[in-house]
Amino acid sequence: MLSASSKRFPLSASIFAPLRLSQPDETAIANIANDLLVSTLVDYEILQLREGGVMNPARWRAVKRFDNLVGYQKRERRRQLSDVDLDADRCPRLVWRGTLDGSLGDIMYGVVNQSDGDAVLASIATANPSDPFKGLQVKWMVSAFGPGLKRLVRLRDFVFLEATGVTLRSSGERVGYHLIHSISIPPLRPLYEHNLVRGSISLLHLFRERSSNTVELYTKASLDLMGNMPSRLAMYAACKTMEAMERLPVCSQMKKLAWMLRTTTRPRPPSAKLSHDYSSCRLCQKDLHGEHSLCSRMRHCRICSASVCSKCCRSKSLRLVDPATGELRKQNVRYCTECIRRATSSSGVQVQTDELTQATWATTFTDTRSTLSLSSSERARDSFRGAEEVWSDSFMDNYSTLSISSSETSRDSFRGVHV
Repeated sequence: MLSASSKRFPLSASIFAPLRLSQPDETAIANIANDLLVSTLVDYEILQLREGGVMNPARWRAVKRFDNLVGYQKRERRRQLSDVDLDADRCPRLVWRGTLDGSLGDIMYGVVNQSDGDAVLASIATANPSDPFKGLQVKWMVSAFGPGLKRLVRLRDFVFLEATGVTLRSSGERVGYHLIHSISIPPLRPLYEHNLVRGSISLLHLFRERSSNTVELYTKASLDLMGNMPSRLAMYAACKTMEAMERLPVCSQMKKLAWMLRTTTRPRPPSAKLSHDYSSCRLCQKDLHGEHSLCSRMRHCRICSASVCSKCCRSKSLRLVDPATGELRKQNVRYCTECIRRATSSSGVQVQTDELTQATWATTFTDTRSTLSLSSSERARDSFRGAEEVWSDSFMDNYSTLSISSSETSRDSFRGVHV
């Protein structure tokens, strides 16, 4: 229901002036995120201690279910009409409980970096190999209610902090968290001229690993769409925000496949040189000749280039970077079931760490290459200076001045790229 994609709404994050946060501002946002995390952990601990981890039906009623996820709303006892809380209908507050398939590392790998980069207005904390899921950003997104409601309801936009990471419970148990919470920053004004209504959202997720392949989800959610929003539509929108949680295991698998595609892809054998080795499925040994032609039934895995039959091949839709434009585009990619199994069973923590390590190495390599280039230029300049007895002083002075200016210009340009 909520999306920051400019494809759904013809606006990008560049509509705002560049957001430059001062150190006190960054500290204040970090403190807000920490307070939200502590509050959510305390509420979860109370639920575990007082209710035994079970939602008491006398106090909570189930309002929505997504497979293994259930949304609950607190029952309110009202003695008279004047006690009715109209904000409760306009701004639904729900608690979600349920389970997700996968390990804690897999789920957290699916959580991080889900949205497009254009929605990031400021980055306060980023992940690193020693803390691979750490993150704190200020983001902006525009809601998408679907084609049936776009003509009836004005779009909503949200400015919020997003925090991810892994922390410890009071018992010492590791839990993951994903916090989305609206904040007010003066430079990020409401966009009334674009007919957008600035809403308020709070999605506070905790992930606790029950077993090696099951993660418990606990979420505190509230959504205020502002304006004269019908209560049913407000509840519908509040429930739709949880659909992304249900897709986290699949998202993690797709990201692992994309990582394998970037790092372990083998060259595909030329179709003109098909031999007996490619006449049968590499996995199930099924004869690929059969009644139909060889090429019509044969499939090639994009990662390992194995020749497989249609039953041992799956087509997955991935968002890959277009080398020509640098933009993310959806592509249908064929994988053999063995590579899919390997991707699913791989560690989300390890894959995320490898991605960060590779990114760090690439940055270090670029810095080192530039330093080596500057060193070579300096050695060349020294060799020319050593030949001053051959060349005239005036020529060497002019050459040295030009060489130093060129080197400084190159160095300043390099630094400017990284600023």
